[in-house]
Amino acid sequence: MDGYKVNAASYILKPIKKARLKIEMDRVIEEFAQRDDPFITVHNDCGNYKILLKSISYIETYNRNLLIHTNHGNVLCYWKMKEMEKRVEKYGFARCHSSFLVNLLFVENIQKNDLKLASGELIPIGKSKKKNFMLQLSGFWGERI
Repeated sequence: MDGYKVNAASYILKPIKKARLKIEMDRVIEEFAQRDDPFITVHNDCGNYKILLKSISYIETYNRNLLIHTNHGNVLCYWKMKEMEKRVEKYGFARCHSSFLVNLLFVENIQKNDLKLASGELIPIGKSKKKNFMLQLSGFWGERI
């Protein structure tokens, strides 16, 4: 009965088998990771940064690097856009232009070939990216209704 007090979900019987222990540890680690706010870590000449994904409004290419626009200011990053896109796409980010990756949480509306962020900034939507971006945005908004 004491197991219910601590939300016990699995038992590992003795003798302990490494494979079973690994499975249970991976499950617990994944469960705790989902509780935390997702973040990325980047570095540049000024230092290392932990950036919460929910604080990023958009990311743009800037002098062959990336400029990450956050609630707390901008951070320069030496990654490539494709690398960044792969890391954050499952967290509600979508590519609207070859130079812009947008956090869909911050999109307020679409105005012809631009999107307006909650901050009032306008970001261009590339012609070749528009169809896919609009599908991602409508799916994102649809999940929240």
